[in-house]
Amino acid sequence: MRSSGIVRKIDKHGKITIPSELRKLLNIQYGDFIDITKEGNTILLNKYERKCIICGSDNDLLEYRRGFICLDCVEDISDLICTNRL
Repeated sequence: MRSSGIVRKIDKHGKITIPSELRKLLNIQYGDFIDITKEGNTILLNKYERKCIICGSDNDLLEYRRGFICLDCVEDISDLICTNRL
């Protein structure tokens, strides 16, 4: 992985600041959520976007376990279950 050339110091509370250039580039705004994951010795930061885990829609979402499913997919799954029970 290539370094971005940006270095930040972690404060006494474990916080870092994401540089404004990166926030603008990635359209990260005040109040947005960031998904933090670990891969090996690397920490990955991704803008968390609420999308349906099946179709990718961001409309009419219902929270399901650790993700979201849109109402259209819920209806499709419900229809599929009802059809296969007969």
